[in-house]
Amino acid sequence: MTIIGEIVEKSFSTGCLSIAAESRLRGLLRRESIDTEDIKAFSLLEQAIAGGKIKQESQELHFQLMAQVAVF
Repeated sequence: MTIIGEIVEKSFSTGCLSIAAESRLRGLLRRESIDTEDIKAFSLLEQAIAGGKIKQESQELHFQLMAQVAVF
């Protein structure tokens, strides 16, 4: 399994894409050559996030910060 596949698998098992994993994915996706397996795994992750099956830690923190700012 590729590193991207491992990140996707862990995200599915925990239900969350951590900030560190998201950053790692960005770096890996900038590579010149991404194989079909990586594209499929990343696509599944995107669909799961869009469908609410997996949360993005970065977005959760963003919403928390915005809620705190709105209180002030």
